[in-house]
Amino acid sequence: MVGISAGKQLILEGSKGSSNSLFIVKTSSKIKPETIKKIKLDLENWLENKNFDEFRNKKIDLSLVIYTSELNMKIQDVDNIAKIILDAICFSKHHGKPFLFENDNQILRLLVYKIKQEEMKESNTDEFVISFREHNAELQMNLIERGEI
Repeated sequence: MVGISAGKQLILEGSKGSSNSLFIVKTSSKIKPETIKKIKLDLENWLENKNFDEFRNKKIDLSLVIYTSELNMKIQDVDNIAKIILDAICFSKHHGKPFLFENDNQILRLLVYKIKQEEMKESNTDEFVISFREHNAELQMNLIERGEI
């Protein structure tokens, strides 16, 4: 699938897992639960990856790269977008499984980068890319290009 990032995506260097989703993250408090549910459904297969079991209760470094419209670049706060995505990939008895990590306090470093998406006539959907690795204080939080999808 070629997304808004035109086939190239930025991920955390040394990441053990990454996923992208074509999805507009709506940050209004009225629709936050609905948005979280939609993100969980969209990422369900990725979050259920058994290879992630060893990371679900470890300290991690996590990056969120948000490719967004010019309008959302101006009106959405990056911390609000990050909070909704983190809520969607964290364990919650209200939203059920699957999840990437059990508790937000496991994230020791968080890198959030909001980028204006390329104009694409056939799409007005935003995209976000999640990548993570086990926490390593020796490594910087560098984003690298994953390349063609």
